[in-house]
Amino acid sequence: MRRIRVTMALLATWLVAGLAGGAVAQSIVRDYGDDDYYPSDVKIDRYLDVEVWTDRADAEYYEGDDITIYFRTSRNAFVAIYSVDTRGRVSLLYPTRPEQDNYVRGGVTYALPGEDDDYDLQVTGPSGTEYIQIIASRERFPIPNWYHNSGLVADIENITDYMDYLNSRYFVRYGGQRFAFDRAVIFVNEWEPYYYRPVYYADYPSWALVGNVYIDYPYGATVYIDGVYWGVAPLYIPRLLVGWHYVTIYDYYGYCWEAPLHVSYYNTVILDRTIVRTSPTVVSRYKEVRRVGYRDPVKYGYPNCKTKRVRSVSSAGAIAGK
Repeated sequence: MRRIRVTMALLATWLVAGLAGGAVAQSIVRDYGDDDYYPSDVKIDRYLDVEVWTDRADAEYYEGDDITIYFRTSRNAFVAIYSVDTRGRVSLLYPTRPEQDNYVRGGVTYALPGEDDDYDLQVTGPSGTEYIQIIASRERFPIPNWYHNSGLVADIENITDYMDYLNSRYFVRYGGQRFAFDRAVIFVNEWEPYYYRPVYYADYPSWALVGNVYIDYPYGATVYIDGVYWGVAPLYIPRLLVGWHYVTIYDYYGYCWEAPLHVSYYNTVILDRTIVRTSPTVVSRYKEVRRVGYRDPVKYGYPNCKTKRVRSVSSAGAIAGK
């Protein structure tokens, strides 16, 4: 099948969600004691619990990151999921198309996208907070025609109130129908304009502890971590497993720098010109890295690297000449 790139703003038609694997969620028992959390005309089903969560325990994503959304109910139920992105745009995530049956089995974990789906769900910017709302009922309820574009934009300052309004306005079939609800929040960060994105992303479990690394020297240098090609400096890696790693850097001349690196939880390790000192005498401990060494960034995923290098040199020269 052809891979389809789609976004949290629902710029494409979704396929059916499959059974998820490997993700562990907390108990889905909900406390609906706060009657002000939902509008008074939406009734709570105290015999039905529902949960929605994502594949990162810290809920931190960068623009362009892939995301997987998981959900489950305690009993068989009808389900709908929508999101309000960082711009306030409302998008339906599940069901994925009008003819899809949104009836799910209780106790089963589902994923968007599922393992058999041929699309990726991708986070879009700008930076900010995005909300994911799940609605469930043991009785069928209407699904708004938001499959391509809802046309609705929330007031960011009153977004939770607006979501309560959406719940009662678009998903209630009759007065007194009972529902279960849950919300997940993700935090979207933007890449700085002078960062290059990694070409390799490690697949860590949602409960893993991670830190981040910023490598900004030498410009255009090839970066390996633990013998794996990650990209080109200046490179920001937002998620690297806590613990010891080996970083290897090859510059344009084929000179190497390699050193152990300790990543700690939620801290940024910076490798700049005061630390990275490439040398023709340094040899990498990794056989494959020694064989490949420096990679031309234009050929290996960074087609604009040469343009940016020329622009940077020209700017530096102009500043030096003043």
